[in-house]
Amino acid sequence: MPIYDWFMPLLHLDARSDLVQCIKLCEFIVGRGTDLTRPPRLALDAAERAEVEA
Repeated sequence: MPIYDWFMPLLHLDARSDLVQCIKLCEFIVGRGTDLTRPPRLALDAAERAEVEA
């Protein structure tokens, strides 16, 4: 259960329409790459970013 509880929020990212932005942010958080996206993708707003970071 502890592994499930840790992993489930990550699986929920896959159901979001801004999946690419979430993946890039996660890569940035672990020190790999950048969180910037190219058009037509929009950057995550502050609330969405905080949700992913949590």
